[in-house]
Amino acid sequence: KVRRHFGLNKNYLLFVGSISGRKNTAGLVEAFAKSKAKNDYEMVFAGSISYMGEHTLEAIKRNNLGEKVKILGYVENEHLAALYSGAKGFLFPTFYEGFGFPILESMLCETPVLTSNIGSAPEIGGEFSRYVDPNDFQAIADGIDSLVEQNDFNGALAREYAKRFSWETSAKKMLRIYEKLLNE
Repeated sequence: KVRRHFGLNKNYLLFVGSISGRKNTAGLVEAFAKSKAKNDYEMVFAGSISYMGEHTLEAIKRNNLGEKVKILGYVENEHLAALYSGAKGFLFPTFYEGFGFPILESMLCETPVLTSNIGSAPEIGGEFSRYVDPNDFQAIADGIDSLVEQNDFNGALAREYAKRFSWETSAKKMLRIYEKLLNE
């Protein structure tokens, strides 16, 4: 239903977040253009255009991907889980992330993740994500192709792993730290 609502094909790859330089969305388009996956998949961006987002639009035009790349704009939370769940993979080769909630959201929906090998992404993605250098378009393209060809992703284990990152768990850890500091 959600796929029809947004006019998406059955085979798509997903990015969720602001379309910006910080998120490396132009680099993701360049990599998608180099990938074999572009022949069988759409690249879907769920997010608003932000700082340096025009570079992403230029990359779409430069690579003649107007028919293969869809920008949905801001997507209501009620549709996000269905978008994640319907995607063949979640692509997130960001340059900088404060935490990386979209990585966890994807894993909670049992969708494979390709993300950056820098910043907080490896800590968040653990052993349930594939990692690439966000500066290397060919590495991202190869990662995309590897992700769509994989048959060994265990979505149920990824979901259980992602559940460990909750506000309640974080609050309990912070409380233990405060108590330890107060008792020293």
